[in-house]
Amino acid sequence: IERIRAMFRGDAEPPIHGDQRYTREGMLMVAMTTGYRGLIAHMYGRYPEAQEKYGTAIVILQRLNEQRALAHFQRHFASLLGKRETAEAQISHAIRAAQSAQQMDIFHRARVVRADLMYKISADPDVRRRALQDIKNALRYAALSDCYRVRIEASASLARHMREGGDFDTALRYATDALTTACRYGHSLHKTLLRIEIAQILMARGDPRSGDALLEQATEIASSKGYYLALERVRRARTEHAASKPMSNRTDIPISE
Repeated sequence: IERIRAMFRGDAEPPIHGDQRYTREGMLMVAMTTGYRGLIAHMYGRYPEAQEKYGTAIVILQRLNEQRALAHFQRHFASLLGKRETAEAQISHAIRAAQSAQQMDIFHRARVVRADLMYKISADPDVRRRALQDIKNALRYAALSDCYRVRIEASASLARHMREGGDFDTALRYATDALTTACRYGHSLHKTLLRIEIAQILMARGDPRSGDALLEQATEIASSKGYYLALERVRRARTEHAASKPMSNRTDIPISE
């Protein structure tokens, strides 16, 4: 496995059609296992390891011209990179790769990631309007194709953007739909993250007790399964809620004698 990885890191052209030492299927297996090890590291908060594994898998998949797998890991890599310029490049490559291979589920999931990225880096109303339209298009595709992963990710994304825009009722509707779908198909990490999203919606609309109870549930699940990503989101949700409280309601401010 390490020899194959090293072969793709070198300057010499690797035998992408296979040779006497390595088959093409063997090289593809190394790329896929490396990429999924990156995804596991990403879920558990080992971000430098995730970045290294994603990068290696993407290089091999590009050389092998495996477009669906390439788009899949480029999408995850872009999510890991967040606001950085590299994230824009990776998600653009992912969209093109998925489209060229006619892998429309990956195509729409990648466009949801790009829309979230556009929301982070631009406050331009036109940019955000186009981003929302991409997410809604993904949701329509999910309804027509019964692709539940696209439905979960698009609904969760819309819930977050509606919450941040102050439309809490619509946000709760999207988040509840995503959570119901995630529960139906047994997506444990999505279920945990969506509990956090619903908690944030409830806290923002004035129900901190219910929101806090959901955050406690999410913390217990994430701790038992080692979902560092979810624990980080819980911490961020609590910090954002504390920062949004009026000064008169804050309990973390020292009282002068």
